[in-house]
Amino acid sequence: MIRVLIVDDEPLIRIGIRVSLSECGGKVKVVGEEYNGARALEFLRKQKGEVDCILTDIKMPVMDGIELIRHVKAEFPEIKVIVLSSYNDIDYVRDALKNGAGDYLLKHEIDDKNLAGKLEQVFGNEKQERSEEGTEADMEPGEQLLRNIMKGKEAVSGTPVRLPALAFVMRVKKANSNLLEEGRTLFRSAVMNILEEGLGTPCRGKIAVMDDMTYAGLLPLDGNERYENSFEFCQMLLKKYLDIITWCGVSDVFRRKEEIPEAYTQACAAVEVEFFPRGGACDYSEYRFLKKADCGPIFREYTKKIIESVKTGGNTAAETAFDELLRALSRCRGAKKEAIKSGFWALAEQAVSGTGVMPDIRLLHEHDGSLCELCHTVKNIVLSSGDFYGVPYTEYSIKKKAMRYINEHFDDADLNLTKLAEYMNLSTSYLSRSFKNNVGVGFVEYLTRLRMEKAVEYIKGRSDLSMQEISMLVGFENYNHFSKTFKRVMGCSPSGFR
Repeated sequence: MIRVLIVDDEPLIRIGIRVSLSECGGKVKVVGEEYNGARALEFLRKQKGEVDCILTDIKMPVMDGIELIRHVKAEFPEIKVIVLSSYNDIDYVRDALKNGAGDYLLKHEIDDKNLAGKLEQVFGNEKQERSEEGTEADMEPGEQLLRNIMKGKEAVSGTPVRLPALAFVMRVKKANSNLLEEGRTLFRSAVMNILEEGLGTPCRGKIAVMDDMTYAGLLPLDGNERYENSFEFCQMLLKKYLDIITWCGVSDVFRRKEEIPEAYTQACAAVEVEFFPRGGACDYSEYRFLKKADCGPIFREYTKKIIESVKTGGNTAAETAFDELLRALSRCRGAKKEAIKSGFWALAEQAVSGTGVMPDIRLLHEHDGSLCELCHTVKNIVLSSGDFYGVPYTEYSIKKKAMRYINEHFDDADLNLTKLAEYMNLSTSYLSRSFKNNVGVGFVEYLTRLRMEKAVEYIKGRSDLSMQEISMLVGFENYNHFSKTFKRVMGCSPSGFR
């Protein structure tokens, strides 16, 4: 196992690197993080023999990366150094390599594959196998005990955190499928790294994995902290780095260790309230006073207003009615989520019936976002259907709208037929057939040709741009893929064309 020290003055960069390293299959362990060269050097002197490799930024306050490398090579020659740089740092990178850095990595290329490849390259065939206890040491010894205590399966002998305290539950509502496919262990590790960064260390909390989609813990209340900002910070990082959407609930404050299982139960109940509008975490006190409510009359009143407005071309009035509907449902906090989803389903069906439009409203049944997100989705479907009331629905209108969107978003590396279909509120299969029939080529071929035409414009008009930069500007994250595609479409390589 390679033991790594991360040195960067930007907290989000450190977290991103840590998350990427956690996905390297247990071959790498982060043993520390520092925000400048001076603190990193102090860490190395205190933790002699505990670091195999340093990942360091170049430009940092107090002591920069170049000076850090000089000290490391003088005092700890066995430690490898990899420099993290930006495009405009090339002169500094050259200095870093001269002073003993083993290699460098551009910050925009940081991900688990690139980091793992760079570490293997720097360490060559050296086997950094530490005993298997290292893997065991990565796990929190008290995590299993904490999980059992919160679930009431084990008696509380000591106090996990200082009292008074509160319990929280963070539930994953939408996860990155690619990350899940990498394996449960890596998924849990990535989530836990961020929770420890936002809640564990700064808030002195204890956190445990309850299952793949549920994480819970205890947070001490030394003063009057409610940790709202900490929860929102964690949720932001999970979305930014792992593409994970979470809901969070917190319990009432408890003052005796015997109340921990009850506090955990309260936090679980509070999570469900997050369907209704609110940021950060939802308190159990809100859940406790919810009453049963019937959302049927609300939908009947506003569905009529919305449909009449759309049919007469009054989209402004329809938008106002949607805003009023959202406010009314937000006050109806005791209504069941499924009843609200059914109400929106009925509204969407009525809006599109008889228009000739074929939106994929089946997605509403599978929708698992918040009330605001659900309302926004239905509003887009309903308002777009208004374009076709009393107007012949032509294939030309689809072609015009689709081509305009592609021309405006060709540089989006994630642009695909599914994304376009969602924007147009049409089913993927229907859009695919209509696009090919009216444009003459399929979506993929049209997008590829457009990207190559844009690349040619950049190559001819922007000599200051490298081919790597041009490939990114036209929607390719991988330069080799761009180069092969360019040669296939244009008949020569990008550099040959220039």
